[in-house]
Amino acid sequence: MHSLGATRSSLKADHLLQTPDTFIRIPMPGATKTDFIVHAAPRLGAGFQQLTVEFAADGTIAAPPAGVQRFIYMLEGQVEMGIAGGSDYHLTPGKYVYLPADTSHWMRAMTTARAAIIEKRYQPIAGADRPTFIVGDEAKVVSKPLGGDEGLQVRNLMPDGTSWDFAVNTMTYD
Repeated sequence: MHSLGATRSSLKADHLLQTPDTFIRIPMPGATKTDFIVHAAPRLGAGFQQLTVEFAADGTIAAPPAGVQRFIYMLEGQVEMGIAGGSDYHLTPGKYVYLPADTSHWMRAMTTARAAIIEKRYQPIAGADRPTFIVGDEAKVVSKPLGGDEGLQVRNLMPDGTSWDFAVNTMTYD
């Protein structure tokens, strides 16, 4: 039975709650064998774009438009990623990368896979150094209690400082 229109999803002026029953999978330019779920985007009032990409085996995605930085966090499966003129990386669940704006790269799924992606146009601060490429593993990031609450642990996946114009954190609740 389908209850058309019955959902807990809600879009308000100050927040958006999306439940899986309202996810719409769409293709994106430059991607093959992939589906994207848009969770946040400028058209929804956000200053960034947050997506889930679902890869079929051998699925690929293209680099973002010029001037856009990208953060990728692996949820499931395995992907290969390469930086133009640089190294190749094998990403599995919990691994993440930050790609500064205009970093030419490629991604290809080795298995079916899912990744969370955040993209934002880079907004430099005068006098600050440009951010650098990051590859990390969430399991190696030390968590800290938020506001002294040991039941709410936060892992900061991005460095702090004037070079970085957005933050990415994961949280664990008791």
